Amino acid sequence: MSIYPPPEGWFKAPHGEERVWVGLAIVWCVVMTIAMPYWYFFGQQNSRGEAYRVTPDAFAERVDRFVETNKVGELQGVPVAQPAPGGDAYLKAQAASTQTRKRARLLQGTLSAKEARALRDATVEIRALWR
Repeated sequence: MSIYPPPEGWFKAPHGEERVWVGLAIVWCVVMTIAMPYWYFFGQQNSRGEAYRVTPDAFAERVDRFVETNKVGELQGVPVAQPAPGGDAYLKAQAASTQTRKRARLLQGTLSAKEARALRDATVEIRALWR
């Protein structure tokens, strides 16, 4: 609410081109209001597949089973799997690599001297690759 009221006659009804644009906007709103339920019921973008919750352990088991049955090779120690045409494909992200786990053990003081040297050498190799 403003402090001062607007002056008398401040509102003027739309005329000419303004009237056309306001009419076009109203027509477009009506079209979109009708189109939304149509898209919901007849559109192909809605998932009609099965949706359910999966625990992380159950998902990891599915991924491992998928990799075992569809493995086609290995790339730098990581298995490469190719799904069957039209089949399901699974992807599992792992937050901690072997090197990260060794670093954590180093910080905890449970890493042997030999493992610490191997970790240092691997870190130097990785840094050299990224340069």
